[in-house]
Amino acid sequence: MTTEHDSKIPGLQLRHLDTKSVWYLYHRDRHGKQRRPKIGDARVINRTKARELALQILSAVASGKDVEGSKPNTVADLWAKYEKEWMPRKKPRSQVEDKTLWRLHLKKPLGDLLVSEIRPKEISKVHTDMMATPYRANAAMRLLSKMFNLARQWEWRDGDNPVRVDKYPEKKRKRVPSVEEMRQVIEALPKSDPYLRGLVELLTYTGARLREIMHCRREWIRDGAIHLPDSKTGDKLVHLSAPAMECIKRIPVTVGNPYLICGRIEGEPLQSPKNGWKGVLKRAKVTNLRMHDLRRFYASTGLSAGLTLEAVGALLGHASTDTTAGYAYMQTGAAKAAADLTGAAIAKGQEITRTGC
Repeated sequence: MTTEHDSKIPGLQLRHLDTKSVWYLYHRDRHGKQRRPKIGDARVINRTKARELALQILSAVASGKDVEGSKPNTVADLWAKYEKEWMPRKKPRSQVEDKTLWRLHLKKPLGDLLVSEIRPKEISKVHTDMMATPYRANAAMRLLSKMFNLARQWEWRDGDNPVRVDKYPEKKRKRVPSVEEMRQVIEALPKSDPYLRGLVELLTYTGARLREIMHCRREWIRDGAIHLPDSKTGDKLVHLSAPAMECIKRIPVTVGNPYLICGRIEGEPLQSPKNGWKGVLKRAKVTNLRMHDLRRFYASTGLSAGLTLEAVGALLGHASTDTTAGYAYMQTGAAKAAADLTGAAIAKGQEITRTGC
């Protein structure tokens, strides 16, 4: 190994190894401790760039900043800090989503790039490459925007946030099963699997979210409701109707398992109903139906029965009626009756007008 000292930047060295050459910067941090961070591989960082990066480090140290490891921070470093310090504040489900976005879509194109060097064009390319999945693309941009806001807060980057993209239109799913489809689904539930059967029935009769029922502990069921200590919107009551209570009575208790919907792993809830649900839909001959659509069915049935958006929203645990409106659609019969009633009222008004003339 031989070492070449740069003629312009004190401490900047190019080490010639057997298989490659690597830039390093020897210096002392603001506490007087010697540092020798790796700047980068000479095959991808030329002398001009190495000098620029070295000057950034030396400038930061001279201004009294703590430069972690005295190493230029990459987007992978930013993710690691975000994952350790910020992500634990989010709901478990959101944490899983963030990790999936990073692993599948962000790590490879951005991970090795320097936080200070990221420009809008690199972010835009990631967004464009995810065009086929607009919901996930927009979610990735929200994650990156938060990360780069934190990068400025942590003094890893100066200037504006580089996440400047026009979000893709998100077409809201409006699939609501009909009463007949729900009859077919209930009839197709396997009697040999009381936990899957209980899960689907409770989703239908409560309008609860999938994980709220899947992770429900029996001790939370009291006084005609499920007392969830935490949910997407915080602590929540899932009110249980008489049919819902009957469903719960039919779900067998597994000794040593505290969950209502037990899984195959001892002491754990059901991990995923995906395969069982596919089988139910196949037997029911119902297509394009997700378990979350049962929540829309519950909302739509309540609306068709004459409940207000506020009442339906309270049952679903929504903080805003705007959210409820996205779930609530009148069932066909109720919608036809409402249309006839409205049409009759309009016609009567026109008749009054003609008579008055």
